[in-house]
Amino acid sequence: MYLPSLNDEELLRYAESTQNAIMSTDLETELIKRFADLLENQDDARLAPLDEIDATVEDVQALTGALIENCTASAKMLTAINDAGIDDLEDLKTALETARKFTDYIDENADAVASLHELITSTTR
Repeated sequence: MYLPSLNDEELLRYAESTQNAIMSTDLETELIKRFADLLENQDDARLAPLDEIDATVEDVQALTGALIENCTASAKMLTAINDAGIDDLEDLKTALETARKFTDYIDENADAVASLHELITSTTR
């Protein structure tokens, strides 16, 4: 058996299966026990950062699936949303809808806005 090809769980199972009360040293037994404890607690250590941001594994999976182009672009967009003080989906939808309505209004009234601008600039000269 080529031990480097085994993953951690397979290596632990193999070590436990070859352990022998007569031939195994106290050091070998202790190392196997500690390795088993490390593997058992490994998931807890990997998931600990999620507790800091009050997220679940499912939340992170959903976020990963929603990444736009790449992580950098998504991070910049999320930072911009946060900087704008938007921390709720409804607030984001409202801000986007308001911006769309404003753009539509300007597009629909471009001639009037241009005329108003021309009038203002001609009377202030």
